[in-house]
Amino acid sequence: MSDKEKIEILLKNVINMHEKLNILIEYLAKDVKKEEYQREFYSEEEKLVEIEKDTYNEMCDLMEDNTIPFMGIA
Repeated sequence: MSDKEKIEILLKNVINMHEKLNILIEYLAKDVKKEEYQREFYSEEEKLVEIEKDTYNEMCDLMEDNTIPFMGIA
């Protein structure tokens, strides 16, 4: 099996995993009521990257209305 074929298989697995995660997220989101949901902004020790809160909220909005999927943000 060539390197190209191996990479193609890995990419297909990532896409498949992403699709399954979206299904799980949609299923779990059905139980969450809008009023009860509050976005969390991580504390300093949990941050992976520096990001402004407005930018974070905007990215959440884009994912929420499916303008950009999670992997598009990532």
